[in-house]
Amino acid sequence: MGEIKIGKKGVFFTFIAITATILLVFIFTPQAGVSLERNAEAVKERVGSVDNYVNDLKNRYFENILRSTSHRAMLSLIAYIEVKKIFIPESDFNSVFSEVMLSGNISDPIGSTNHVPIDSITGKNIMSGNTLLNWTTKIKNAAKDTLNLDTTITINPLSVNISQKTPWKLEPNMEVNFTVKADDANAEWTVRELVVTTNMSILGFNDPYYLVKTNGAFKNPIKKSNVEPTEWDLAKVAAQLTD
Repeated sequence: MGEIKIGKKGVFFTFIAITATILLVFIFTPQAGVSLERNAEAVKERVGSVDNYVNDLKNRYFENILRSTSHRAMLSLIAYIEVKKIFIPESDFNSVFSEVMLSGNISDPIGSTNHVPIDSITGKNIMSGNTLLNWTTKIKNAAKDTLNLDTTITINPLSVNISQKTPWKLEPNMEVNFTVKADDANAEWTVRELVVTTNMSILGFNDPYYLVKTNGAFKNPIKKSNVEPTEWDLAKVAAQLTD
């Protein structure tokens, strides 16, 4: 078997090649590591910001929207009672309330298939642009414009209702499903059957009883009396009504 001989020039070029390879490894490998680390940190920050947005939806935004829209819906329904001079049947109230909250429409007369904007009956611009569907659209557009997030929100219409568990407060409820997608972080958040509850005072609303029974001639805003139940007499009742 013969020997392989390498000349001086060959040794020199081999040495240059090895040295260059080592330099390339030392030059580019640390930078690649820094780049990966920076990318990982950017993704981490992005995921954190989206997570904050999702938590805000769950813990603040939906409750604020529910409270605001419920207050407007009650104002609209009381105005409807004032115009029509009739009570909304108790058996229909939650379905009527839900429709006004979601779309700003009401069946007129109650229980019929004729659905119209409640503002067109009351003559008051209360629900226009302020329904639950309007507000969910505003949230989706704002999230897209400011955070570049795709948000899908679905409110279960059968879950929208209101009850009165204490004398002076109403308790609206709704159930929400929503999904948030961040394509740049390849991440998605999904929350299902989120029950949103809030409460609002009835103080200051016009009492529907007086609107109907006086044919709209007398408005009596609901207020809390300081008189104890055992202390009432005709004089105090008259004072309460005219105060």
